Amino acid sequence: MGKLHYQMKKDLVFKAYSPHTQRAYLRCARHFAKHYMRSPEEMEEQEVRGFLLHLARDRQASSATLDMSVNALKFLYNVILKRPEAVRDCCLAKGKDCGVPGFVEEQMAQRTMMTQELSKDEVA
Repeated sequence: MGKLHYQMKKDLVFKAYSPHTQRAYLRCARHFAKHYMRSPEEMEEQEVRGFLLHLARDRQASSATLDMSVNALKFLYNVILKRPEAVRDCCLAKGKDCGVPGFVEEQMAQRTMMTQELSKDEVA
């Protein structure tokens, strides 16, 4: 992922993304490539969705991490690889059918409810 990593880093700086966002997006892209042991250039929408499911189900990623991962992959495929079709239906906007399997949205809703319940218990 050397060439892509360099190009992504350069474009993140050029578009004035914060240093924190740059590191997060680059880390996500590396994790994505490492997960499938292939370059993102060789992967399609199916792998992008599979990776997001992996984060939600296996890694128990928070809503914020899932949102950041979606945005990082959109940046990678839209800006760097010029292949928007690979991420066209990948979003996690609440209340919208964005093409991400309902499993991810269900996981996010369950975590939100659990967090709210824990917060109520702390107050009481």
